[in-house]
Amino acid sequence: MAFAMACHGIKLHELLQDTHELWTKDRPSSQSKQWPKWHTDMKSLKSSSKYCHLCESILQALEYDLQTSVDELVKSGDMPESNRSDYAGGLQKISKYAKYLFDVSLCYDPEVPGQTPRAYFNITLKPDPPRYSSWDPGDVKVSFRIVASHASIEAQDMLACQIDVNPASDQTFSQIGMWLDACTKDHEKCPKGKDDAPLPTRILDVGDLSSKMVYLRELATMSEKSAPYIALSHCWGVEQATEKLTRDTKNPVDLSQSSSVLDAYWEVRKASQTTTETLVEKLQGVPIEALPQTAQDAIIIARKIGISYLWIDSLCIIQDDKEDWLRESARMADIYLNAFLVVGASNSSADYDGFLHERPEPDMVKFNHTLSDGTNTYLGLQLLPPTSRRWAMINSPETSNMDPLGDEPLTHRAWCLQERYLARRMVLYGSAQVFWECAELLAAQDGDSVVRADDYLQELKATASVKPTIFEPRPDGDDMVNYRAWYKMVEKYMSCAITQGTDRLPALAGLASAVASSSHDEYLAGIWRNGMIEGLLWSKAESGKSSLKRPDTYRAPSWSWVSVEGKVQFTVYNFFQRCLWKRGIADYEALAKCVDYGITTDGENIYGGVKSGYLRITAPLLRVFCMQVSQPNPISDIMVPFTSLACDRVFGLSVGPNEMYLEGGFDVEEYDSNNISVLLLARLPDGGNGFDPFIDIRFGIIVNPTDQEGVYRRVGIIDGPVLARRYPQEPTTTEMAAIESPDKEVGGRWVCELFAPDHTLYDGDDGPEEMPSDPLPNFRKEEYMATVTLI
Repeated sequence: MAFAMACHGIKLHELLQDTHELWTKDRPSSQSKQWPKWHTDMKSLKSSSKYCHLCESILQALEYDLQTSVDELVKSGDMPESNRSDYAGGLQKISKYAKYLFDVSLCYDPEVPGQTPRAYFNITLKPDPPRYSSWDPGDVKVSFRIVASHASIEAQDMLACQIDVNPASDQTFSQIGMWLDACTKDHEKCPKGKDDAPLPTRILDVGDLSSKMVYLRELATMSEKSAPYIALSHCWGVEQATEKLTRDTKNPVDLSQSSSVLDAYWEVRKASQTTTETLVEKLQGVPIEALPQTAQDAIIIARKIGISYLWIDSLCIIQDDKEDWLRESARMADIYLNAFLVVGASNSSADYDGFLHERPEPDMVKFNHTLSDGTNTYLGLQLLPPTSRRWAMINSPETSNMDPLGDEPLTHRAWCLQERYLARRMVLYGSAQVFWECAELLAAQDGDSVVRADDYLQELKATASVKPTIFEPRPDGDDMVNYRAWYKMVEKYMSCAITQGTDRLPALAGLASAVASSSHDEYLAGIWRNGMIEGLLWSKAESGKSSLKRPDTYRAPSWSWVSVEGKVQFTVYNFFQRCLWKRGIADYEALAKCVDYGITTDGENIYGGVKSGYLRITAPLLRVFCMQVSQPNPISDIMVPFTSLACDRVFGLSVGPNEMYLEGGFDVEEYDSNNISVLLLARLPDGGNGFDPFIDIRFGIIVNPTDQEGVYRRVGIIDGPVLARRYPQEPTTTEMAAIESPDKEVGGRWVCELFAPDHTLYDGDDGPEEMPSDPLPNFRKEEYMATVTLI
């Protein structure tokens, strides 16, 4: 392998020996060993990348790290979407990165307390100047794990493991065994031993290692009612499996004879799932080779680990029996909670693919070396994923949305999110390696790991039970408020695909049931009674007119996030991402109150699908008299939050002689623009010390009236500061465009209205800032309040 001249000076063996001798028992938690300059600038690196594999890997990784950072900043709201283009075109074309020297270092970072820190090879490119603005990505960094080909004690302690390309190898199962052993014996938060658990209604018996058959057992006929079992989390892959089976040269399937792809899928999968027609056959025994590859792989794992029972939804639920499906899906929470281990087929998009197939040999740059005993060996550099894909970097509120498995097919399946949250311990088979999750540890096969404070379910239960809300002081910060974790989970969930749209609520019913058992709260089509205002303030999470869609068939009331399909965000929780300097300040004020509600469920499961629902809310209801296209960000004399991605219009609201202008946007493009109103739900003053001056931010929903008196449907969101239009001269009739011309551009500029507090609010060190009174009290007088029904 050809190396660039700059890379010839990298002597990994010598550097490791030097740094190893520097360490003592009192060594600091992180220390780097610097060495002479590498490439002098991006131009030099790009030139040598044409023939040096290491330079090529580093260049590609630096570019990827920058774009990943930009994506995360835009997603979190810390960077305006309009600034994304500043970081396009490559690092060499970005002046602040193009000529700055690289920082090359060897770092030792502790990952798990009590374990020897592991060595990493890092390349860091620092911008010059360091930052132009608060949303700059800052340093661009690439990290490599150092892999040893020899199993010396030093290598075992300080370097990463070389991952076997075979996920079913003895090495892989040895690692899983060590994780299981530590979890069942040493973890205080995890259940001890192979504890018996109540078995599900049906379970696969895979315990006979010599048999090529497996048997579906029914609990009613079994003498053994409790035993440890494994549950499988997997992608069925309706479209993928059907396409594959239609191309089967031996038994092709003619889709033209079926009413839909889904019908064809059921036909070709009769042998691999349980239906009323195949139930008896499954009870009598199924050849393992007749099952989809994913099921075969799960059987291999169960037998290797020594567990006799395996639960797979497609085989243990009668798929064409609605009553059985509703009954068993309602028990999902218990099935995954009670499982000794949940196996995640993360890398597989369809059951026929399997997940234990060999992986490609990992890309590695090798540095050959001869040991003192004459043994020829090497140290290898393997590129680490960016920060957002490494567990060692995601144990803080700022990075808790990051997921090393974020790009895997299983992560994007809605049903599987619930399964992952409910699992007490889980092993996940990714595209590059195997991962482990339990209540105390997140770990990867390569050694990347982190001790966690709580598992996913406990995080949900914790914020569902805390007293502080966004309307009260929050001593533990903005993440530890009522239902924050639930709605954060919903944001992930709504980015996941689901085959049957009507399953949106059933696929979350197990989690809802588990949370309700702790909070004792009422569940209203995805929203919690004690977090209602927060839950009503959802909006699209991506810019663009068609990022949300309303399904053709009814799923939920218009006020619920379940009523749309697409990525959503919860405005009041995400506001502090757009306004970092306001985190932790308790200054929300509720403007609405729920006086009645009702939900009619579709079936016995109160956490499952719904047939109808309503909320009766008392709040300011203001008629919209004009609507205009908004500007990217309003002008202000003080620092203001970024405009929400959901807001692309300015709405003029009136009450008598009073007017108010607010930013907002429609959920979908199909709406009645001739008769819209705004129901205000909350306000948030925002200013400097003493709030003098301050802007006043309003949150609410846009509604259309129905044919029934006092009954409305939600059609959009209000989220932004009170605005005023500044004209170079008095506005004309044309400039004040009527509602009939909603998208007409008009003159003038929108600016944030500044208000002065009506009394002294800030007493220096004597206490926290006090929230200023509503500067527009006319909009909430009793005669302008309305009690409306939302459906």
